[in-house]
Amino acid sequence: MHQAAVRESRLWSVMAGIAILSGLALAEGGADRTFTRMEAALQNSMSANQLAQQKKGQVPVAAEIHKQSKHESC
Repeated sequence: MHQAAVRESRLWSVMAGIAILSGLALAEGGADRTFTRMEAALQNSMSANQLAQQKKGQVPVAAEIHKQSKHESC
């Protein structure tokens, strides 16, 4: 009877370990997918902004700042 309890205890320990490891694997994979979606959204946003500025004939903000800041604070 004692051996059956030990086996059952080991079985539950192994099952709990498997559940923990699979949960970690899913959590890590989810973060990768989220980061990939975030990067894609950022690239789409930057492309749309650049296209909109080209249609308006405006230069990007970074280029404007660079032109205006020629030793003004010296």
